[in-house]
Amino acid sequence: MARAALKLTVRELGALSGVHAATVTRIENEQTKPHEASMRALADIFRELGLRFVAADDLAGPGVRFGPDYKETEKMEAVDYDQGVAESVVDWLEEGVSLTEVARKKDMPSRTTLYKWAREQKWFREEIGRIRTIGPKNI
Repeated sequence: MARAALKLTVRELGALSGVHAATVTRIENEQTKPHEASMRALADIFRELGLRFVAADDLAGPGVRFGPDYKETEKMEAVDYDQGVAESVVDWLEEGVSLTEVARKKDMPSRTTLYKWAREQKWFREEIGRIRTIGPKNI
């Protein structure tokens, strides 16, 4: 449900979260009991993309909603992919700066634009996934 709301493929979600695409599929199809680390990684990426998890109540079951920060970032203008900027983003991520913090920096594209680039640009998506998997550089 959350992946569909964000219009991400299984592979895109896997690359962004560091969770293997086959594991994402098994989790979605309830074919496995997921490891806590996998669920944490998926939840973190969903929250970073602006989703909020909602508990069941008297009116509806559990689900996801777009948070206020999602609406705000959606209003920002998208910027065409720029390899030089993408490499700078990767450098920041390797230093331990979150994608949200990078997007707040002067002259950087919005968070929504960066995630759009990650969906559309294989190199950028794989670099984000690599950094999420191994962590930032230790200096």
